[in-house]
Amino acid sequence: MKKLIIALLALIPIWANANSENCCEGLDGSLTAMAATEISIDDTAAAEPKTEAQMRLEASLTGKWQNTTYPFDLVAMDGNPNERLEGAILSFEFRADGTYTKKLGSSTYTIVEDGQWEVSSDARQLLLFPQGSLVPDVATVKYQEYDEMVIEHALKCTHKPYCTGVKDFFFNKF
Repeated sequence: MKKLIIALLALIPIWANANSENCCEGLDGSLTAMAATEISIDDTAAAEPKTEAQMRLEASLTGKWQNTTYPFDLVAMDGNPNERLEGAILSFEFRADGTYTKKLGSSTYTIVEDGQWEVSSDARQLLLFPQGSLVPDVATVKYQEYDEMVIEHALKCTHKPYCTGVKDFFFNKF
């Protein structure tokens, strides 16, 4: 069912007003939203078996990851410079049971997000389902080997300085 929802969401772009206060809009002013449509699906069908690449990436990702570069945008979405936040952090902990914890923030304010994670069948995308959400945040896995990972992602949250446009994030496993 999650795959169907993801496919539907990818087909519904909405262009936002350039003066929007939404912290999670793209740098070009675009938003992606979902349409509420009720569809009857048999959830009792057996799940597709995982691919070898999927299982390999899941095993490699399991553990704690710390961002190794400054994680937030240095230029705000309105084009003005952002101040560099002291003690900026971004980390993930991916657990073997399919749950994750994401921490982002600074030395003065930290946001913790819990949820479920999956790897796409082609092992190129990381699907992050925040707790209580059927809509995933999708991160493209650009590189992952041993204790190094690069994902292309946009940070979304309620605290505006911690939101970003789509960018590369570099991580080390610890």
